[in-house]
Amino acid sequence: MYTSTEPCPMCAGGMVTAGFGQVIYSVSSNEMVEFTGTKPSVRSREILNGISNVVGPILNDEGRQIHDEFDW
Repeated sequence: MYTSTEPCPMCAGGMVTAGFGQVIYSVSSNEMVEFTGTKPSVRSREILNGISNVVGPILNDEGRQIHDEFDW
């Protein structure tokens, strides 16, 4: 799966059930703190450990631009 932002814990749980082989994201959940002010309780990498390969951030500047334009 390709996504602009590292999946949230709930989405990562769904990915466990779906059995995704790999997740590639642009903006990490730690970076999202800058936009939302809310830190995730757990990172998707921890939930998907041993189930899916988690890769990122990739094309980070482009992903951050999406969030900048959203104007959290």
